[in-house]
Amino acid sequence: MRVNIIKGNIRNVVEEEQFEKLYKPNGWRLDINEDNSSKEPQIPLELLHTESEVKNYIKMTKKQPKHFNDGLFYSDLEVSEGSR
Repeated sequence: MRVNIIKGNIRNVVEEEQFEKLYKPNGWRLDINEDNSSKEPQIPLELLHTESEVKNYIKMTKKQPKHFNDGLFYSDLEVSEGSR
């Protein structure tokens, strides 16, 4: 039987036997609130192999892209600040 487990913000679905042997001793617990998991974006666990990779993936998806402007070109400043 497959069970939903959680540790911090990381969620996973594993076999119950695997949970008892590997995950429970390492601080994972059963996720009784399965409704919240559908609201969060799905993490491609088949591509991520370690817990640190999963944490880095979550941080990466939360970042918003920023426009780079080092101010070297006057035309870039004129466009961003408006004409004087």
